[in-house]
Amino acid sequence: MPVLEGWGIPTPISLIEVLSEVGDRVDVIASGGMKTGLDVAKSLALGAKAAGFAGVVLYKLIKGGPGALKKYLENVERELIYSMALVGAENVSSLRKRPLIIGGKTYNWLKYRGIKVKFN
Repeated sequence: MPVLEGWGIPTPISLIEVLSEVGDRVDVIASGGMKTGLDVAKSLALGAKAAGFAGVVLYKLIKGGPGALKKYLENVERELIYSMALVGAENVSSLRKRPLIIGGKTYNWLKYRGIKVKFN
């Protein structure tokens, strides 16, 4: 196990913490650890205005070239569309109105940090 594996704040937790402070006064972009369309869907459902990819995009480009990157990004888009369809969301606005359940490590982290989360 690499020394720093698990170091830092997971993206969903960081996103919720930021949104609990700034509300809708600023547009928040979720980034860090994004790899799939499901990651994007979750971030948008939590309140992010957008999601950013960096490391995985560079990795795909360097290892596989532009064609591999294009295929990867098309797959991310497809996963996002499927994720939204599975929860009955026609668009991002309706995705943000779907009920959320926060559990496990994320719930415990927020509880111990005293962050009250109010979702639809």
